Amino acid sequence: WYSSGLKEPPDLQIGQRWQLRTRLKPPVGFMNPGGFDYEGWLFSQNIRASGYVREDAGNKVIQGQSPSYSVSKLRSHLINIITGLTDDARHQGILLALALGYRQAINEEDWQLLLRTGTNHLMAISGLHIGLVAGLLYLLCLRGLNFCHTRAWLKSGIWPTQRIAAIGAWSGAFAYALLSGFALPTQRALIMISIGLYAVVAYRQLRPAQALTIALIVVLLFDPFAVNAAGFWLSFAAVAILVYAYQGRGKKDLPKPVSTAIHWIRVQWVLLIGLLPFTVYWFGAAAITASAANLIAIPLVGLLVVPLVLLASLLCLIAEPAAALMLLMADQCLQFLWPILEFMQKLPISRWQQPQPPWWIALLAFLGALLLLAPKGLPGRWVGVFWFLPLLFYAPLPPKEGDFLLSALDVGQGTAVVIQTAHHSLIYDTGPRLNERFDAGKLVVLPFLRRSGIGEIDVLLVSHGDNDHIGGSAAIIDGITVKQVISSVPEKLPQANTEVCVAGKQWEWDDVRFRVIHPDQKATWQGNDSSCVLLVETGRSRVLLTGDIEKRAEGHLMREYGLEPTALLFAPHHGSRTSSSQPFINALRPQHVVFNAGLFNRFGFPKQDIINRYRETGARLWISGEQGAVEFLITPDDVEHRRSYRLSERRYWHYSTP
Repeated sequence: WYSSGLKEPPDLQIGQRWQLRTRLKPPVGFMNPGGFDYEGWLFSQNIRASGYVREDAGNKVIQGQSPSYSVSKLRSHLINIITGLTDDARHQGILLALALGYRQAINEEDWQLLLRTGTNHLMAISGLHIGLVAGLLYLLCLRGLNFCHTRAWLKSGIWPTQRIAAIGAWSGAFAYALLSGFALPTQRALIMISIGLYAVVAYRQLRPAQALTIALIVVLLFDPFAVNAAGFWLSFAAVAILVYAYQGRGKKDLPKPVSTAIHWIRVQWVLLIGLLPFTVYWFGAAAITASAANLIAIPLVGLLVVPLVLLASLLCLIAEPAAALMLLMADQCLQFLWPILEFMQKLPISRWQQPQPPWWIALLAFLGALLLLAPKGLPGRWVGVFWFLPLLFYAPLPPKEGDFLLSALDVGQGTAVVIQTAHHSLIYDTGPRLNERFDAGKLVVLPFLRRSGIGEIDVLLVSHGDNDHIGGSAAIIDGITVKQVISSVPEKLPQANTEVCVAGKQWEWDDVRFRVIHPDQKATWQGNDSSCVLLVETGRSRVLLTGDIEKRAEGHLMREYGLEPTALLFAPHHGSRTSSSQPFINALRPQHVVFNAGLFNRFGFPKQDIINRYRETGARLWISGEQGAVEFLITPDDVEHRRSYRLSERRYWHYSTP
């Protein structure tokens, strides 16, 4: 609900029901190799449309605050109180996340640190926290009942202490989950804990494998689409691996402190080995120092920070000064932890990047993990190391000498193209940066490079200074080694030693020739017409990347270079009417035309009459917003369309153009 001139949206309250005039569209995201499946996430959240509110006299409240939203209102009230009490706290966002599952206040820098050290699961309400609350309440109830004067009656009656303690533990875990917003990971954790506590209440003897299987079935009955979430597999796999690794193992005759330390170190080692195939398959990376980080972070957060934050949440409603003291103590604990995490993040082995492997390679590695973690009586456990080798050394095959692979990424309304030869790589434009949370360089281009096994960029060419072409550049320069940067607007890329893009610049990689043919130094080019135009050639195949040039620059190129037929053309300016003049199209007569245009973009690109012009020449047309990332293999004799990612990877929840 955007502001309209001087008029701001009303102060919306939880529990209200509104009648609104809106403009809606199907919820769509970007479709790229290695990218986040935003449409799948929206589907799992039961969001079926997105849009905005339009000004209308009929916009009004049709129901006041409903009492059915009392928990949400209490949660909102607590968020406001804790925010006020922690204004000076260094880790205010994390305290809110631990208390109420409110992660929006965690700043991006802290969140990246948590991700790189493998401790992000500790800083928002998860299965670990729900289990901790249930376990603490169970022990407290048992101890309290054991000191109760009615202990003998309780033991002899139908409600023994264990049963009452289990009910109390479940009630506390349920209240904590409800107050945290009852997110899907929290629901899964509560279901798993409920199975275990039910066995206590019903006097059932459940083996760990039985309890885990029942919990898995119940979770899938409750939420069948949970299988699409990496968290589902990681949470169940972690428990299953621990059960498998510890089955039938006796306790060593060691002093208790030594035994506890060895046990805790072994748990982290088991999880590192067992979950490595899952994390590499899902994320193309693994936090190698995660075991060491969690050795310190889990006891500190679980035994000190979480109890302090929970106690503060209870005291917020009755004694704010006491709550403020608890929150201050929790923040001090986190300030003690943070330098340790920062040190581990800076270690050379802190994070291992690996191209995302096929599923069968991840399966082989998981079988290797089972061998390595098997009981000592099993001979040949060391063979499991060899089952890991395909995962450790997997890399996609590069193109052959003289060929190159071109990927036009789906970055919405913008351009980002990656070209790979046998031993080199180039990025042409980097997509838009809309705000702190969306940067195409960080969220689209870098994940694609990791997925493709590209460890460094030889040339980053930024055609011109419009945000939809230059926006992601800073994230790419910061996130991967870039040897050379070329742009028509070097002043807009101060973080790199940028060369000016000028006609005549050329180089050759692996029998593939690259030549800049615009802008030249003879004329003053401004705006869209100043775009760098790159011609890539191998044998008889020619690819032309045009940026946002318009009709004036098109005419100049035809006069200066006598443009020849082109196998693959990137339509100038996303298919607008200011470009793609008929003489330009007739001179190039492209076999394939790519429009870098966002789905449902507000400009209506590509324009229908421009589409018709290209179709009349017999060209095959590709629109990145409609078809996702489009990949081509260009050989000296031909252009082969490899795939359109939205079509090849489509699931039924993904949007499909009519």
